[in-house]
Amino acid sequence: MRADGRYPLDKLPVTLTFPSTPGFCIASNTFSSVSAHAQLSQTTPHANKPSCGFLRIIGSSQLQMSFQQTNLVPLESLCVKTGQIVQQLTVTVNVLKQDGSVFGLQMSAACAAIQHLGIPIRCIPASSEFSLQEEYVCDYLEEERGESVLQSVVDGSGQLLFFSQEGKVSGNKLMECLLNVNLQKGSGKLLEETVKTELEKRRIDNREEYSGGPSKCFFELGRRMKFII
Repeated sequence: MRADGRYPLDKLPVTLTFPSTPGFCIASNTFSSVSAHAQLSQTTPHANKPSCGFLRIIGSSQLQMSFQQTNLVPLESLCVKTGQIVQQLTVTVNVLKQDGSVFGLQMSAACAAIQHLGIPIRCIPASSEFSLQEEYVCDYLEEERGESVLQSVVDGSGQLLFFSQEGKVSGNKLMECLLNVNLQKGSGKLLEETVKTELEKRRIDNREEYSGGPSKCFFELGRRMKFII
């Protein structure tokens, strides 16, 4: 049993909150919190990829690498006009409070912010960070950090999308960790449901907001289009 009452492989529950700005999300657990803000801008595509947009993560090079390897955001979905105009999706991630592992919170906040902005995403994956001392601990606190740290991203079926290792780990311990990663796969689905509920609430709020008449409806629509573009 760990100091906070969890067993070694217990994940910390994640709470997602969405302020009024589209594409903004805060992911938090008992000990840490992270914000992510997703925004779109228009640019020209690379000549060799005329129908692909761009994805840029600010605030975490590890998160940028994980998004590149997992293909969570299809870059083709960011194309406006092939060969001429594509969108760049920029996600700014900030750690608001930290005690130990924050990789899972960063991934959850970034994915939720992207979905909240209305950009297609493969899924909100289950993201875990393990530290190894005598045994693996999941979502470790700073006092539990060992010499080896492993980060994983799996989809809802348990398929491993991303894996990163820092420090030396024996082959047996590595296999043990990979087996435990599969146990975390359900957590991403719970977060997806939270985002779906929030998006449905926004749709209802927008319908009520537009009920003030045609002039108000067109004013609000123009304001929102200006923000998105």
